Amino acid sequence: MVDLMFSHINSYSREAKNNHSPYDISLLLFGKELLDNLNIKKIEYDDIILNKSIFK
Repeated sequence: MVDLMFSHINSYSREAKNNHSPYDISLLLFGKELLDNLNIKKIEYDDIILNKSIFK
């Protein structure tokens, strides 16, 4: 459940990051293998949930 929460948080694009998400930046810097090993997935923008309803 925690990895799902991190996936949602880290898939959200941030203006301060030039409209890239932390997931995208991590993918460029460290590669997909590390993200897969951490079980962090890219969540599409329209599917991102950033409130407690993700735990229901």
